[in-house]
Amino acid sequence: MQGAGSLAGGGLYLRKRELKYVNQSGIRLMGARGYEELLPYPFTSFFHPRDMPLIHELQKRLERGETTSPIEVELIRLDGTRTDVEVCGTSVVIQDKLRHYILIRDMTERKRVHEFLQNSEKLALVGQLAAGIAHEIRNPLTSLKGFIQLMQKDGMRKPEYFSIMSSELARIEMIVSELLVLAKPHASAFEVHDLTNLITHVVTLLETEAILQKVTIQVAFESPLPMVHCDENQLKQAFINFLKNGIEATSGSGEIVIRLWCEGDKVVIRFEDNGVGIPAEQLARLGEAFFTTKETGTGLGLMVSRRIIENHRGTLRLMSTPGIGTTVEVCLPVIS
Repeated sequence: MQGAGSLAGGGLYLRKRELKYVNQSGIRLMGARGYEELLPYPFTSFFHPRDMPLIHELQKRLERGETTSPIEVELIRLDGTRTDVEVCGTSVVIQDKLRHYILIRDMTERKRVHEFLQNSEKLALVGQLAAGIAHEIRNPLTSLKGFIQLMQKDGMRKPEYFSIMSSELARIEMIVSELLVLAKPHASAFEVHDLTNLITHVVTLLETEAILQKVTIQVAFESPLPMVHCDENQLKQAFINFLKNGIEATSGSGEIVIRLWCEGDKVVIRFEDNGVGIPAEQLARLGEAFFTTKETGTGLGLMVSRRIIENHRGTLRLMSTPGIGTTVEVCLPVIS
């Protein structure tokens, strides 16, 4: 099993869960001088402890004679450095004995490409949001200007004026903060978050654009919802993309409903619009790079969003009927 270029494929041969042979690509990937240097180590010792359930499941499937689907885990090299890899395997019978072959592929370059696309799409989103944000900020600024003029003209110092002005300033601060957080490049940071608050912030950013397009946004959720372990910035980027697509599809007199509920060990988020819908042949291709139903689109938005959801060990499903509308369904694992 050989690899090429930056996506080096390390081929390993296992018997009874012990390493018996490693090819040259695998030796380089592990940071060894020769395969004999790797043989004393258990196969599982090369992976991060948090990925052990995935590795053990892969081993069990191989012992049942199955071919496994690729899994993404973190490899620990002999010098202690770590790298993201993709692991898959197959089993064959040789001389009446079951043998296991493992392919480990370096994902560093692929991760770098995905990160570049994600940041590029994020900046494009920020640019598209700018016009709506300008309107959103202009409205409270107009109110503030009016109250200041009243106070200067009449010398009025009514407490309610200060309360309204403080509220409007807080709204401006919140909108600008959300936009800056979305635009600012940052390392992936998975923490515990409340999806209800996250969705509320996303709606805040797109509310003005929806009003300008004569689209109403409603949020319906169960209470209380369990917390999720996620990168808040990345999920916001994906959700903004789904909501923005819905606004564009329903522009004129549409409605978008965002529903959140718990279903077993996962939370479901649905973005439902009553827009023009998407034909089946186009729906099947959505998410492909550079395939888009928009005149000025690139097709990268949905592709990046799908990758974000998959990085959160979630699933993304698109459902649409022409003339009725489109539903985007996201399922994310909850904290048990």
